[in-house]
Amino acid sequence: MKLSSLLTIIVAAQNDQPDDRAAAITHWEVQGNCKAKDEGYKANKCGNVEGNGDGWCCHGDEDNSCPEHMVESLKKNFEYKHANRKNKPQEWWCVVPRPKMSAKEKAQIEKCLKSFDPSNYTTSHGKIGFFHRLLSKIVSERIDRPHYQCNTLKKLRENFVDYLKLRKQCAKDLTEHKKKEKAKAAKEAEKDARKAAQKERKENKKEKNAEKKAKKEAAKDAQDDDEASRRRREEENEEDFFFDEENKSDIVDAAAENELNALIESLMKLEDSDEMTIEDLQEFYDNDCNDDDMDVDTCGEIAKILAGGSDTRSDDQKAAMEVLIKTSKSRRGIVSWSKTFIPNDLPHCRKKRNKLNTKTRTVVGRMVEMRKKYNTNPDKLAAARRHKKNKAAAKILRSQSAADRNADKKAKAAKAVERKEQKAEDKAERLANKAEREEKLAAREEKQAAKAAAAEQSAEE
Repeated sequence: MKLSSLLTIIVAAQNDQPDDRAAAITHWEVQGNCKAKDEGYKANKCGNVEGNGDGWCCHGDEDNSCPEHMVESLKKNFEYKHANRKNKPQEWWCVVPRPKMSAKEKAQIEKCLKSFDPSNYTTSHGKIGFFHRLLSKIVSERIDRPHYQCNTLKKLRENFVDYLKLRKQCAKDLTEHKKKEKAKAAKEAEKDARKAAQKERKENKKEKNAEKKAKKEAAKDAQDDDEASRRRREEENEEDFFFDEENKSDIVDAAAENELNALIESLMKLEDSDEMTIEDLQEFYDNDCNDDDMDVDTCGEIAKILAGGSDTRSDDQKAAMEVLIKTSKSRRGIVSWSKTFIPNDLPHCRKKRNKLNTKTRTVVGRMVEMRKKYNTNPDKLAAARRHKKNKAAAKILRSQSAADRNADKKAKAAKAVERKEQKAEDKAERLANKAEREEKLAAREEKQAAKAAAAEQSAEE
């Protein structure tokens, strides 16, 4: 076959591969955005960086943009559903095959979940640590998706550290900003004082014929003005204290602090009480069901309960809603904490704070979505871990039993071969002994025959 013909066949086979591979792959995931012009199979736009992956550019509202099962996977994506809830237009997304998790990755995830300890958020971390500890406990104990749980625990820890770093840096920047403003104000005051003194000297020069008493009174008034100006500058310096990180006493927004304290108090009440009352649901509905970040399903369910005037839910349903409400309050608490301690006066701090708050809303929104979809509790997780452990132990036992059976089978086969060989050796030995006896008997008979022949010959003579 010619080389050109072979290359033609290879290229044709490669062109048929994407559709065939897409039909064979069941699980797909979203990986970034793409453009409408890249609709369909675009390995060089979606997929891995080398451009030889199985990436497709799909749109959730365009059923013909990609194979049907790919579009269905896209519609299950959090960003797609979030845009639907916000009535926003859908985007074009890169859809790629979900890689199969290796045994090493599974072991790492299991280690990540086992090593999580809520006490990593200590009391010295304050209210921001309390909110992140509560969210981390919900992720680790109330959602049954190990890969997502491990990733979210890491994100929450990174988010927590980012908030603390930003607060420290912005407190330092705010102090420096205030110092600069004070220095600028002092310089302006000094400049005004020099101008006033120069003007006063000019006026004094013009009043050469004034009396000495008037000159003394004018000098005294000028001295009093200088003393009052000095006192004002000293009082301004005493008002600007450096931010104390240990006791967190530098509050930049009193209204946000009041909201923060109210959220802490309500969450502590939820932690201490057995279940939520109608008053708790009403308070949550008034505060959390009136903004753009509200959970539509939860707020709708609470509205039905409040309209009926009684709560007829089961204990499991009450516990599930309580977790969702704790999650929402913790998200609001983190945002209130950022407004309380991170200044709004510095543009770069405000932008970074808003970016962190947006990230927090996204992470918590995803948490609520996963909590509803993969609802569980610590007892179920413990039972699942025991079942998994018992299943692994049973698998090891079965493997060991199979290995023992194989070993016994091989040992029996070896003994059978050994018995067969021993039997063959015994038979050969018996045959050899028989042949030896027959040989001796024949020699004895021959000797007796010769002796008889010799005796007969002697008798004849």
